[in-house]
Amino acid sequence: MVAAQLHFLPRGQFVRVEKRCVTHPLDAGFRKTLGLPRGQRADFRLELANCVGLHVQDFGSHYEAHLDQVDPACDVAEHLRRDAPGTYVLGAVGLGALIGLAIGQSKEAALAGSVLGGLLGLGTAARDDA
Repeated sequence: MVAAQLHFLPRGQFVRVEKRCVTHPLDAGFRKTLGLPRGQRADFRLELANCVGLHVQDFGSHYEAHLDQVDPACDVAEHLRRDAPGTYVLGAVGLGALIGLAIGQSKEAALAGSVLGGLLGLGTAARDDA
């Protein structure tokens, strides 16, 4: 199985899988999901033991698979923090801006909130819980 091969590689390292060698992900119990765009046609995920996620991307002629540290079905925020930290920080910037705007009701308050949110996002994304 692909997951067994990936187990020995660093989390996030991609492995190319020829379509003719494996069952379609939906037929193997995966769910269709979204992923950061890399030119793929579709994304599929399967939650493994301890909330590790097997992420398969369909590129038409082949699949690419990798293990996520945290499957988003277990914990979306933790998945973003550990497996997509850039997206996590952008979300923190946006949330900070919204909170700053709601509290201060000005562009300056939104800017200050976005800076604080970005710093908080960077600080927590850099945290290593492994």
